[in-house]
Amino acid sequence: PLRPTLARKRAFQLAITLHRHRLAHDEWPQSLDPLVPEYLNALPLDPHDPQREPIRYRVNEGGTFTLWSVGPDGIDNGGAADPDQPSSPGEGFDLILWPLD
Repeated sequence: PLRPTLARKRAFQLAITLHRHRLAHDEWPQSLDPLVPEYLNALPLDPHDPQREPIRYRVNEGGTFTLWSVGPDGIDNGGAADPDQPSSPGEGFDLILWPLD
């Protein structure tokens, strides 16, 4: 399956960009929008999303962040991870791309 690999590659690049932003601004951005055009020409698209939306992002309590793909079912479940297999979700769960498991 090429889509999960492409999603992970894009998320890894995005995670590096987020860290660069944090080093420059002393905080995580509240959305991905500030990364364009300072660090990226465009936001990386979620290869699973039928609407061609960017990879999803949220800032978590405790100073971390989560990146996710809608996963094979094409539905955004708000970053809900499959507790049994977060990096290979079943229906009703998202593909968690960061943090790495």
